[in-house]
Amino acid sequence: MRSLFAVAGSILLLAAGSSSLAAQEASGERVAVAIVPADSVAPCTVYAECALRVEPDLRRGAQLVRGVAGRVAATVDPIDRSEFTRLFAGNDSAAFHAQTYVRAERVNRILTLGGIVAGAVGLASERRMNGLTLAGAGMLLASIPYQAAAERGLSRAVWWYNAALAAPPAPR
Repeated sequence: MRSLFAVAGSILLLAAGSSSLAAQEASGERVAVAIVPADSVAPCTVYAECALRVEPDLRRGAQLVRGVAGRVAATVDPIDRSEFTRLFAGNDSAAFHAQTYVRAERVNRILTLGGIVAGAVGLASERRMNGLTLAGAGMLLASIPYQAAAERGLSRAVWWYNAALAAPPAPR
C-alpha cells in the first residue's frame, strides 16, 4: 500500500511540474531531476539523503540504510528478499547484481549450514576424524567463494544504485 502512495505521489509531482519543466527547458535553464526511492513519497534530490550503504546489525543481520541518518531501506535477507529486490527494481544493473547476491548467498548458506551440521555430527562420533567431519570441512571450504561472490554482488548492486543517484539527467 505504501508503494502505491509512492507511485501516486510521483505521478502528481511529475504532472504538476511538467509545465514548469517545459518552460525551463525552453529557456535553456539546467533542470534537476528528482529521484524517488521506492520507500518514500517525497522526491529524493540530495545524494547524502538518498545513497545506500550496508550496515551490519547483530540482531537482524546486515541492513541497507539510506542517507546520513541511516534510515533502514531494506533488510539484506536472501530468504525473504521482497523488499530487497523491490529496492533495486528501478535500475537494471543494480537489480542484476542484487540477484547475483541472492543466488550466491543462498548457496553459501546451504553449504555453511550443511558443513556445520556434518562436521558437528562427525565430531560427536567415537572416531572424530571420519567421513562426516571431512565432508563438513569440505563444505565449509567450498562456501568461501560463494560468500565472496555474494559480498561482491551486494557491493556492486549498491554501487550501481548510488551511481544512478549521482548521474546528471539524460539530455532530451
